[in-house]
Parts: sequence; structure tokens; C-alpha cells
Amino acid sequence: MAIRNPTNSSSWILFTWICFFVSILSLGAAVIYMPMESWLRAYLGLSGLFIVQSSISLSKTLRDLAEENSPVGRAD
Repeated sequence: MAIRNPTNSSSWILFTWICFFVSILSLGAAVIYMPMESWLRAYLGLSGLFIVQSSISLSKTLRDLAEENSPVGRAD
């Protein structure tokens, strides 16, 4: 029985990259144009960057766990 590896279409990959960049640009515009003091703006900007970094780390970790528990490619 052949096990098929799911693949992502090029349209889906392009869509995810576009959504990622739109969300980053939206956050950046909100931080730049929101009427607040500089230290609050800096805090909001750093918090946004930390959310992006931790989201990437979480998605990689979940992918690695799924691959580890998958019967495909395991050398048992």
C-alpha cells in the first residue's frame, strides 16, 4: 500500500506568504501611525515581532511533532 505525502499547491503557498506580509505590514502601519507615546509604540512593535517569532517557532515545532508521529519515513 503506497502512502501519499500531502503536498501544498503553489497557489496555497503564495496565499500564505501574501497573508503573512499583509499582516506584518498592517501591524507596522498600526504601530507607526497610532497616536501614542514613543515608549508605548516601541513596546507594541517589539511585542508584535515576538508574536511573529513565536508563531514561526510553534508552527515548526508542531510540524516536527507531526512528522515524528507519522508512520511515513520512520525507521522503526
